[in-house]
Amino acid sequence: MDQVHVHFERGGSVPDGSYFLYTDEGRVHQLKATENEWLYLEVAA
Repeated sequence: MDQVHVHFERGGSVPDGSYFLYTDEGRVHQLKATENEWLYLEVAA
């Protein structure tokens, strides 16, 4: 699996919640962040 790196200009962390990452290839990855841990839920083509 590819790795994703997120950098904030002012520092900080990603708030807890569900996120969708869209790739240039048209794929969608669904992730959930909880207390600084990431859970990979699914990918859609």
